Amino acid sequence: MVAPDKTTFGEWLDYWMENVIKLKWEETTYAGYEYIINRVKPELGNILLQKLTAMDIQVYLTELQVPDDNNKDEKCKLSSNTAKKHYTLIKTALKYAVKQKILINNPGKDVEAPRYVKPDIAFYE
Repeated sequence: MVAPDKTTFGEWLDYWMENVIKLKWEETTYAGYEYIINRVKPELGNILLQKLTAMDIQVYLTELQVPDDNNKDEKCKLSSNTAKKHYTLIKTALKYAVKQKILINNPGKDVEAPRYVKPDIAFYE
């Protein structure tokens, strides 16, 4: 059994970035992850790590790709490829929390990955 913890998901992401990603990956990868985390934290960062659910993550990923109802002309907020990067980062950070025995299960494993949508590419004729 995992002991109760007061760590938020945002705090966990910061810890994971500084103590795992920074040591293991190139600066460009670190910068890319940091950019994604800065988008994740306002939405999911205040949730206690042990209270984060697959539903929380699924709603976040859905909202990344669904246009705002108030702006009908707005296209998807993020491409499916970028949304998939958010999914992968969240799932990987949570996998490490399981490995460190802070979580029993990874709620990211129970989330449907964003569907890849092939972009329309126009070629000159």
